[in-house]
Amino acid sequence: PLLLRIRVSEHAPQKRSPALVAICVDNSGSMDGDPIKLVLQSISLVSDHLREDDHACLVSFSNNAHVWLEPQTFHSQARSRLGIALQTIRADGSTAMYAGLEKTLQLQAALSGDMPRRVLLLTDGQPNVGPSSSEALTRLVRDQRKNAVVSTFGFGSHHQEQILQDIAQAGGGGYTYIESADSAPAAFAIEIGALFSVVARQARLFLKPHDGCTVLRVRGDNDQRFGSKGLEVSLSDLAAGRTIELLADLEVDTKDPQEARPLATFRVEYWLPEAKEPTAHEIELTLPVHAQATDTMHPEISRQLLLLGRVHQIEQPEV
Repeated sequence: PLLLRIRVSEHAPQKRSPALVAICVDNSGSMDGDPIKLVLQSISLVSDHLREDDHACLVSFSNNAHVWLEPQTFHSQARSRLGIALQTIRADGSTAMYAGLEKTLQLQAALSGDMPRRVLLLTDGQPNVGPSSSEALTRLVRDQRKNAVVSTFGFGSHHQEQILQDIAQAGGGGYTYIESADSAPAAFAIEIGALFSVVARQARLFLKPHDGCTVLRVRGDNDQRFGSKGLEVSLSDLAAGRTIELLADLEVDTKDPQEARPLATFRVEYWLPEAKEPTAHEIELTLPVHAQATDTMHPEISRQLLLLGRVHQIEQPEV
């Protein structure tokens, strides 16, 4: 495997673009008590970070999905409707997580406009209505998130951490356990801060092999397909200071060993705010080719393989 590392400038935009925050909240019976109280407090914390030109959406799920606030600019009336929803939501019923997540993803995808988007799933991760497996939920996220980043937040000491980690990985976001009211402000400030520090969107990586080299795949849940530019891999929004690490599998012809030869071209394309065409950076990979493979693996690659060690639990994208 080949480790690819993409570093984004640490300089956040001085003037950020309006963003969309779509919140999907679990109000099933298992959330009763402290978890639902903490969830509602957390939603209020998130709303405090939004401006009037931002967009907000709120969906809850128990026996089915319920839309409290369709995606709209977060003006005073929308803020008031959100406040009423937070006073009304109660924990009761079963956990139709699939339905709630599907509705939230559909609503945000239907909103026009090129803006950074975050879907926040707040739950104890115990789905029991409709498709409930990790495979079904991650497939839903990969198929319908479009350009949104999906992050998950676990509430309650008995939440199912594994499902929430899998969903976040498929959505290009992060997973956070909210243990108490004290830990919530920092956790959501980090998440919203990442959204507001997006410097580029719709980023894509292209890997085009040269003669004697074949690009097989990039490991993980990134959407990918082969095209005229080689293997195209979709990346999440590029936030200031972020580092993206990917493992690519290459097959190299070793019949003609050389000290160094070009194996592939790597190209990153992304859209800057208000740009009319994408920005691109391209480098050529040149490495020595040996007749026999070495048994020694770089420790950074070993670390990435360990992080991807659960791939048998998640359906892999076809390449």
